[in-house]
Amino acid sequence: MEGLSSVFVFVDGFVCCFMLVLGVVCVTFQRHSFLGILLGFEILGLTMFYCFFIFWGGMQSLVGFGLVFLCVEVCVVCVSLSLMVSLVKSVGNDPIMSVVLAM
Repeated sequence: MEGLSSVFVFVDGFVCCFMLVLGVVCVTFQRHSFLGILLGFEILGLTMFYCFFIFWGGMQSLVGFGLVFLCVEVCVVCVSLSLMVSLVKSVGNDPIMSVVLAM
């Protein structure tokens, strides 16, 4: 049974690394679209949450921290979405260069 648990730890570590790389690639290649960057940052935030609970999730005292982290993540997404809506409303599209022009 000891070997099986080490396999699960390896798979969880691989999934965490894959999600982290996916988030960084999303932010890197979507640098022209504001919505793509926001989605990439959301992937990175959810990856941090997943990695935190995979590696330290066995402790019951961390459930409160997880709820606070998710609440902060939702607040960040709400603020980002409101910025996106105001940008599209004022400029008409969502490229990053329009942020510079709007200021």
